[in-house]
Amino acid sequence: MSFSGENMSITTSGGVRPKADAPPAVAEPPTTVVVALIPAHDEAAVINAAISSLGRQHRRPDRIVVVADNCTDNTPALASAAGAEVIVTVDNKYKKAGALNQALEALMPGLTDADSVLIMDADTTIAAEFVDTALLTLAADDRAGGVSSVFIGRNSDTMIGQLQRMEYHRYQREIRRRNNQAFVISGTASLFRVGALREVRSARDGKRLPIGDGYYDVYSLTEDNELTFALRTLDHSCPAPGVTSVTDVMERPLDLYRQRHRWFLGALRNLRHYGLRLPLHLRWVYWAQQIGLVLSVLSAALMITMLTLTLVLQLGWSLTPIWLVPTAILLIERVVTVWTMGWRQRLIAASLLPEMAYSIFLIVTFSVACKDFLLGRRGSWYAT
Repeated sequence: MSFSGENMSITTSGGVRPKADAPPAVAEPPTTVVVALIPAHDEAAVINAAISSLGRQHRRPDRIVVVADNCTDNTPALASAAGAEVIVTVDNKYKKAGALNQALEALMPGLTDADSVLIMDADTTIAAEFVDTALLTLAADDRAGGVSSVFIGRNSDTMIGQLQRMEYHRYQREIRRRNNQAFVISGTASLFRVGALREVRSARDGKRLPIGDGYYDVYSLTEDNELTFALRTLDHSCPAPGVTSVTDVMERPLDLYRQRHRWFLGALRNLRHYGLRLPLHLRWVYWAQQIGLVLSVLSAALMITMLTLTLVLQLGWSLTPIWLVPTAILLIERVVTVWTMGWRQRLIAASLLPEMAYSIFLIVTFSVACKDFLLGRRGSWYAT
């Protein structure tokens, strides 16, 4: 290990040793090839920002490849002008997963198992330290199959956009409580070990993993959730060391409904698809999430029923302790968990009603997804 002169002292015997109070040396990212892939369908408005954020990385990717999928705008030309390579998909019917499979099939022969692939959405920008932090994380954990960014919402002037930003902020706190392990490796931006991706592809034999012939499952509504299941079933970890990616939020209720319906239904279908293949402790974690959502549905229904009965039977609102105490606890929790976001988010949280309405919206969406799951409906993949 080398040390700079200011961190060295000379011993009387002529030897050289570090000063006792010298700061620890900063680890350097491993020298492996990093290829960045950006799947893009008609992303002319945002593709330059995504490519620029890769150019600002402390450890820049060796190649930046935009996967132009059925584009009807000038996304490929803009990407090429910004310095990226462009792969154009051929007869792809499987959206993002199909586009990534085509690109990975073309690129993998030139990569070793120790190399890495960064996959990020076209509407996303990543913090400048993401690549080197992710590489260091992979080097420190041999089990890590991929390193997830922690996504935050882009600034929004709408209430629905702000509520999503607050939700994502709280999700960061949840990841920290889980020792920086992601529930789902983020599709906004994640860096994968090439060897782990190859293992996933070869394991899609119907025994170790559900049958398939690509790196991504093209039949899943939530390909990132499914890839997380695949990696974890093969005993890989999915760390999320806290480096952020900034992504768009849904600005219209219909878009938010479509996004969350796809997420909820896709997660349920993936759990059914994996069945007993998923290790027991992971089945508990992921099914517990779904059970928690079901309990949220029941709790919301109970709360609305009690509120209605109170208003009907008492012909008015009474601030009795049965309402006051839990409301005060909820208010404090809501405000504290978004405190670092700023005054606007604190005020929204303190008013309670916007977040209650947002929660009910998500609960209703989850209820529809559960109904579609039980009826065997496949659902639709919407680009969000």
